[in-house]
Amino acid sequence: MSEITDCVLCGGTVAPDGYCWDCGAAQPSFRSRVEISTGSGAAGVSDRGRHRGVNADAMALATVGGWTAAVVCDGVSMSPR
Repeated sequence: MSEITDCVLCGGTVAPDGYCWDCGAAQPSFRSRVEISTGSGAAGVSDRGRHRGVNADAMALATVGGWTAAVVCDGVSMSPR
């Protein structure tokens, strides 16, 4: 995955520490937002919560014929793996 080079708030330059040089805003980290979709229109979105620094959620979508199946696993932040 490539690094973010433009600030999501002002469009300025993002420094190596993950903050914008121009406005100082922190940029989204890896997996802070995960989006998936199928060609049939089904979609899933997972955002990082307010209390943890990482998004440990997982999800999957599969479409076969006229059926779409979804699996959602809520992240377990206290789990060692």
